[in-house]
Amino acid sequence: MPRHPSVNYSTPPGLSGDYFRCDRLAGFWSVESCAKRWAAATKGGETAASYLSCRNCPIGAAHAGQACDNPEYHRRVCVRCDGPAVARFVHGLYCQSCVNRQYEIAKGRDGRGHPPHPLDIFWSLDREAVKSKLLRVHSGLSLGIVVEGGVVVRHGIAAATSLEAVRVVMHKEPRKVAFCWVPAHPVQSFEPDLFAAAC
Repeated sequence: MPRHPSVNYSTPPGLSGDYFRCDRLAGFWSVESCAKRWAAATKGGETAASYLSCRNCPIGAAHAGQACDNPEYHRRVCVRCDGPAVARFVHGLYCQSCVNRQYEIAKGRDGRGHPPHPLDIFWSLDREAVKSKLLRVHSGLSLGIVVEGGVVVRHGIAAATSLEAVRVVMHKEPRKVAFCWVPAHPVQSFEPDLFAAAC
């Protein structure tokens, strides 16, 4: 079975196969059961909700024989404010605080009944503005990415800043990623114009 380089494996007495301690699930698991849980979480569908803790786990990906060489893959850091997602990690992307501010904007009032005034800073890299967390989200974004030499376009991305859009893609892609220009209309031959080195 495949192994992850950061994991210590052992075989308990009376059992066969490799076992390891999973910090996420606070227990000992066999490599085989870990791989099955990761596959179920990644596949989606009704059963995926039962395996949310295993979703995008780099250790599970390694045990399932999948490539996981993107350092941003499933980092437990909010893709919007860059803060640690300590208590809850909503959709595997956002801290609870950012989600709460987004709910307030959607409802048109905050916890005290005051209307929020979201900032529109999509192209800004002002990290202080991002910390306010009251940001207008742009939906329906598309990003061109290069994965293993092939160009793929990710559609339907919602993000408050351009950096967040990039991090959303990187957070869900286990392989190394580079970003490229994508034409607005189909063209006959397309050579990607890379503007970011592979991460």
